[in-house]
Amino acid sequence: MSDAAQPLSDDAMLARIAARDLSGAEEAHDRMMRAASAAEFADYGRTYQRFARSLRQTLAIKARLAREASAAERERLMGEARRAARCNDLRGRLDPGLRIFTEPHEREGAFEALEREIETEAERPDFLEADLDGLLAGICARLPLDEPQAAGVERVGWAVAEDLWPDIPDPPPSADLAPAPPPGADTS
Repeated sequence: MSDAAQPLSDDAMLARIAARDLSGAEEAHDRMMRAASAAEFADYGRTYQRFARSLRQTLAIKARLAREASAAERERLMGEARRAARCNDLRGRLDPGLRIFTEPHEREGAFEALEREIETEAERPDFLEADLDGLLAGICARLPLDEPQAAGVERVGWAVAEDLWPDIPDPPPSADLAPAPPPGADTS
């Protein structure tokens, strides 16, 4: 297949058009400057003006497409950064609870499950807009933990959030959200 039969990108087509417009404008200008009569000069002048205008329009379109591509790339990177920050926020809220409420031999599996759950949630189209506390509760419910462990991990997640962001609303009222005493604490 020859190069002429290969489909060209918009940028490649605009580059070719710009090159041809420039070549035509230069040729028209050269002929205008060598014109033997005023009518011939005016005719080549109009041709030169048309080529120059077409070249300016082509360059403006190329610049607009480049700006749009740059803005789209910035938006994509911002979305990735926001998604990564939200994943890190979930991780930061759940990691401490997993360390507290899982036995050492359970932790590796629990952390692997946590990563899978966060990755799964991050694929949701509404992940960035979804309620963070709802995500936290859903992930805790799906972790391979028994109910008291999952409740403890979620409770620590709330405590971490309150410590980091004291102005967030309180969690919904629930009997199992009362803080558990630390291991070995005197409860008398």
